[in-house]
This record gives sequence, C-alpha cells and structure tokens, in this order.
Amino acid sequence: LPFQDDMSTFYKSIDVIVLPSVNEAFGLVVLEAMSFAKPAIVSNTAGASEIIDKTNGIIFNRHSVFDFIDKIKYFIDIYDNHFDKYKQLSYSAILTAKKYTWKQFAEKIINKKDHTQLNY
Repeated sequence: LPFQDDMSTFYKSIDVIVLPSVNEAFGLVVLEAMSFAKPAIVSNTAGASEIIDKTNGIIFNRHSVFDFIDKIKYFIDIYDNHFDKYKQLSYSAILTAKKYTWKQFAEKIINKKDHTQLNY
C-alpha cells in the first residue's frame, strides 16, 4: 500500500489486519487496528501474537504458507457466512486494545514496585 495520510480512514476501510511478519517485536499496527474493531491475523513469531486469542483474531504458523492460507480462508468464511462471529471478534478486538493503552502501561510502571515484570 502507498503511504496513508489518514490512518483512521484506512482502518475504517479494512475488515481485518493481517501481519504476516517473519519477526516483529510488537506491531503497534495490530493494536491500532483493534481499536477500530478490526480483528487480527498474525504470525506466531510476531510479538502481537501474545495478545491474540481465538476471541479477537487468528494466529498462523509462520513456517507454513498452507496454514497462512487456511487461516485467511477461515476468516473469509466467518465474514461471509457467520457475520455474528465476525462482530464478536471485532468487539473483542476493541476490548483487547483498551487493555493496552499508553496510559495503562504508564500506570503499571508507576505503580509497580518491582519493575522487572509487568504482567497484564
């Protein structure tokens, strides 16, 4: 895709965010998309896979193009044939995004006596 001037318009125009990264520390794009009620499809080697579960997105095995294709097909099936499930995924995506705001992260750091571990 070309450079996007208005990310909110972009996120509103998509149905799902797909992050097929080989390695990704933590793609903030996933949380940004989730804040717009967009479920995520991410590789199991992406850092964002730690916040994805069956309620808010789909994780695929990065080492298998067939698994990636299967997960895309699965999502298309949900969108086309089980739209209520898509709406549930979307709602759960928003709830997930709300858990990982900068404000909440800062509050955890400030309130945490032992800064070695930040469990959500």
